[in-house]
Amino acid sequence: MKNKEIIQMIKNKAQEKEVPNVLNELKEKLNVEVLNQPEIIVESKPRFNLKALYASFTFVLALSIVLVISLLYQSSSINLLEDSDYGDHVILSAISTTEIISSNETLSLETSLVLVDDNPEDDYVENQIDDVLKYSEMIETLLMNQEAFNKTYFKSDKEQYEYMMRFSFYDLNADQITYTLYYNQTIDHENQTYVLETELVTQNETYLLDIEGELDAQAFMMTYHINQQEQITTTYQLGDMINEFIVRRLNQNEIIQESKITYNNKDRINLSFTRGQAKGNYEFTLDQTLPNQRGMNIRYQINSIDEGSILIKVDEENREQFIIEIRPDHRPTSIIERERPYGPPKRDEPGNPNMPNRGN
Repeated sequence: MKNKEIIQMIKNKAQEKEVPNVLNELKEKLNVEVLNQPEIIVESKPRFNLKALYASFTFVLALSIVLVISLLYQSSSINLLEDSDYGDHVILSAISTTEIISSNETLSLETSLVLVDDNPEDDYVENQIDDVLKYSEMIETLLMNQEAFNKTYFKSDKEQYEYMMRFSFYDLNADQITYTLYYNQTIDHENQTYVLETELVTQNETYLLDIEGELDAQAFMMTYHINQQEQITTTYQLGDMINEFIVRRLNQNEIIQESKITYNNKDRINLSFTRGQAKGNYEFTLDQTLPNQRGMNIRYQINSIDEGSILIKVDEENREQFIIEIRPDHRPTSIIERERPYGPPKRDEPGNPNMPNRGN
């Protein structure tokens, strides 16, 4: 056989033999190794975000500043006496407290410790009338002023006070009386309490009165210091729709005298004496049957000894006096005269000459 034929036969045999695809096997092997290789998770290190921290701190600081400014602004902007009901009750308490003072200028413990004899006649109303008249201005004010008092607020014209309130009311003769109350207020928002330091200028006198109470509470206490040992307090509270004023005189914190004034509507006022020398229960109403003037009717009861009615009116010829008609149920009627506890102002007496006064 020729060499040329032998070479051709070798080529043909080589083409007939299957040669393995090495490349494909290599790819498959690499894929298997990749699949079997464990996954490596690379965790990024936490970074401290200064921008976020700064933003949070700025927000908290700004909020704190706003809260502080809000509290300071609230303390300076709230005027407690601008609340109409509260202002009216403060006015009534001031009238009651100062009336007790002015109707008994010689406030001393000696007069309050007089022992009461067991004589039944001591329970007669004639022996109580002077004590009853000490409350006549407050009760007259309630009966004659059914609506809220006319109140006007100003910046104080006295350096020692921040606020000033001028208020007006009417007496039995429909004369208008105007008083001025100067005051400073301290509000404790943390404890929800307040203190008012006030100076009341009436027609002829000036009185320093302290008021303290709790915010949002329908109660407070007013105090007038007679001296270091004695004081007069008037406590107001509202309970079961009944307005109650309790007037006390204390010596070294011991109650010497106590009286209570209560009302639901201003057309019927009750006065009762609970401690001290004065006795009895008295119900006041307005008498409008008198021509050209008004008076006060009183229905009274003193223990089981005496009861009856009283009519109080202003003397038309002398407006500084009351004419009092006492009508006991089981004794004869009597008529007496008493000086009005307050009466028209005497312009030569101490007081603020620029204040509007009662009478002309």
